[in-house]
Amino acid sequence: MTKFTRTAKAAEKDRTSKWDLIAAIAEDAVENGLPIVGLESRTATFAACEAVGVEYASNTIRDLCLVAKFDHESTPEQRQVWRRYGWTIVREPAVAGWTPEATAEVLSAEQRLTQRDVKALVGVSRVNSTDAPSFDERVSAWVVRFQAVMTEGAELVMEADRDVVVPGGHAALMLAIFAKFREDQIDVELQNMLSEATS
Repeated sequence: MTKFTRTAKAAEKDRTSKWDLIAAIAEDAVENGLPIVGLESRTATFAACEAVGVEYASNTIRDLCLVAKFDHESTPEQRQVWRRYGWTIVREPAVAGWTPEATAEVLSAEQRLTQRDVKALVGVSRVNSTDAPSFDERVSAWVVRFQAVMTEGAELVMEADRDVVVPGGHAALMLAIFAKFREDQIDVELQNMLSEATS
């Protein structure tokens, strides 16, 4: 498995602002030739954080990677604007698919906006959008959700292996499905396909 060494160091030190961690995720992914929001990057980020005793839920890992991609695609001037805000505020427009340019225009306002303000603006932009999402946009959104499900499934399998749990019901079924994926290397094929789709 790919190791994100910068990410591990940043996760250990940067437990408040998260901006060093976010930058490290992007650097590690790019250095390893991986899509920043791809399944392998998210898995490596999760493992790097866990290795230094920092635990994040899979949706937090997903959002950190999304913001890392957004931040990586931003200009140095835009990054200065992001740093004035918490990463969770910048996450709102990043996850909504805003461009860094559009986000900078809003966040560069003289009066500092709260997370509630930014959430409201993101929500209004969605409501006021006259264009219905295209088929490609809907499929892209589905791919992101599917990747999150696959990542969480892989994390649960690792947890079951590590803690030697005896699953029952749905857990047993899910582990059996992932075992079949591993046996036929479907997980690797899906990971590669999904990474290409989101690169």
